[in-house]
Amino acid sequence: MLVNPESKGSIRDDLARFQALDKIPIRCIVTLCFYTRCSICSKNTTWLFLPELKRICGDCLDPETNAAMSYSAALTTYDVSEKDTADVVVLYWEDKDPEWKKKMGVNTRAKLVSKSVVKSIAIEKHGGEEKLATHLQYKKPASARRTRNGFPNTRLQPPTAGN
Repeated sequence: MLVNPESKGSIRDDLARFQALDKIPIRCIVTLCFYTRCSICSKNTTWLFLPELKRICGDCLDPETNAAMSYSAALTTYDVSEKDTADVVVLYWEDKDPEWKKKMGVNTRAKLVSKSVVKSIAIEKHGGEEKLATHLQYKKPASARRTRNGFPNTRLQPPTAGN
């Protein structure tokens, strides 16, 4: 049995907690479990960065490059659709510990994705990093976008015929 060196639980249980067993090909899981070298520097490591399906040691783990974020926040931040990100690994985090929410101030359920993977999809979709930056700078906030009836997404009603 393969064991998580930090929690002492089985790798299978950890992957099941993220609901990754049915989303990641078994060949990829086997490779992750048996190939123990960091994908960046080739040192031995016990760490797995699941959103990118890579082994990354603590020395190479960069908080900006190797960050995970909420799936819905990633879609909004980079203005991409679920269809654009259909091939992205989405991990379902659910912490059973009620103290975690109190201590960390976050939900105990979340869909997580790799920030850098979603950003690279957005860069490709918009034709480059500069064009993505320009697009995001001038993008209307969600509250100002028009709805299907053509009126802004507000509580105001469309004008009536007598007004």
